[in-house]
Amino acid sequence: MKIGDHCNTRYGAGEIVHIEHFSRINGGLNRYGLKLVNNPFKFEPVYFFPEELSGHTEHHENL
Repeated sequence: MKIGDHCNTRYGAGEIVHIEHFSRINGGLNRYGLKLVNNPFKFEPVYFFPEELSGHTEHHENL
């Protein structure tokens, strides 16, 4: 997953806007900061671990 990709969460769909390296154990673990379409929180981005994301689609630039 990379910045610009779209994912679904239990709070709805969003776009990855930040990737945070969270842990170095077992090769590392990233958290993904998403800008949610309908954000129920008062802050942005909202961070999720990979197992909390589904429906990953890559972002493609229109050339």
